[in-house]
Amino acid sequence: MSPRLGHSQTAIIHRTVRELMGRAPPVADRTATIGDAIRLIAAVSQRLLVVVEAGRFPVGVITEGDIVRRLALGGDTESQITRAMSSPIIHI
Repeated sequence: MSPRLGHSQTAIIHRTVRELMGRAPPVADRTATIGDAIRLIAAVSQRLLVVVEAGRFPVGVITEGDIVRRLALGGDTESQITRAMSSPIIHI
């Protein structure tokens, strides 16, 4: 251990991803609409959704901010979620 780093500063290095994870984020299919995303985010009290393809493979993420920006720029709630999501994503 580096003499400049204390034990508490290096403890995170020795933990697994599972130990650091909170609850699983809510998921929406890429065919969902922005309106669907709004309803799901509100229902689960989260600020983001993971967008998946075929019910399983992460292809993007959409946040409350993404939705607000899309609607402010003239999008509507019937637009596909993919029009507002951030992609690609890096995941573990």
